[in-house]
Amino acid sequence: MKDIQWAGADTIRFEVTKTLDVLHGRPPLTFTYINSFTDLEMNHPLHIHENTELYFCISDKVDYVLGKSYLRLAPGDVVIVRAGEAHRVVLREAHRYERFFIQLPARVFPTLSHDPLHSLMHALGGGSARLRPSAEQRSAIEALLYDTLTVCREDIAEGLLALHQTKIYAKTVELLCLLNECADRVLGADGIAEDEHLPEPLADVMLYIDKNLKSIESVNEIADAVHLAPSYLSAMFRNHLGVPLVYHLQSRKMSLAKQLLEQGQSVADACLAAGYTDQSYFIRVFKRHLGVTPLKYRAAFCAGKENKPAP
Repeated sequence: MKDIQWAGADTIRFEVTKTLDVLHGRPPLTFTYINSFTDLEMNHPLHIHENTELYFCISDKVDYVLGKSYLRLAPGDVVIVRAGEAHRVVLREAHRYERFFIQLPARVFPTLSHDPLHSLMHALGGGSARLRPSAEQRSAIEALLYDTLTVCREDIAEGLLALHQTKIYAKTVELLCLLNECADRVLGADGIAEDEHLPEPLADVMLYIDKNLKSIESVNEIADAVHLAPSYLSAMFRNHLGVPLVYHLQSRKMSLAKQLLEQGQSVADACLAAGYTDQSYFIRVFKRHLGVTPLKYRAAFCAGKENKPAP
């Protein structure tokens, strides 16, 4: 567990991160709480995760880029981000920014007869979504989040650590059950008057990448397709989404490669399918984005799949 607090001239940050590894041979889940004074200059770049992320908005003055949509969040909103979906937070002004988020691998609940994460994603059609719970639901969700935070911060004797982690794990299951109860309270990108889609050129870029991901070799190719100068397009993309276009393109390709590796394809096949001809370069990019080499990722995923008990 990480429990950090520090102060500067204008900055106070409090962070608690708990990694739960309660099932042998299964990927861990991570519970994180952060409460910090956040300057507008602080970087919240567009990024992807290999896991599903549950983001709980506690503060106001927060916007959220989710795929092609630009969402105006309200305190109490919950954003469900599927694995591989590009997303980032955008702060409307400097303020104390409080949030919870939980990283959930796909196979984190293998022994439950009713998997609450699978059920939630099924109710949402398998994609990312923003939920706006009712006032009663929001109160129950936030109470459980802060209760979990309190448990995470308890001083536990070494012999009781496993039991302590199991307690937090159980609270995470309870939280997912609450989210299942409000899965019908989805707001689309047009669900609030202030919501908007990305500027048309960037929406066209996202659409072009969706349709041609495997074959795109450079940012110049994308710029030609949307009839903009590469330098202008890259600057526009970075200004709106916080990362270079080339990084986003690589992230999307790595998400595709990750899916292919999970299906059992070889590193060479995943490399070619993602549009790379240089396998050494592909391996370097994959490790930069996901933290491990493609071969190690495939081996770890397949090992976990083989250990999964029969239904």
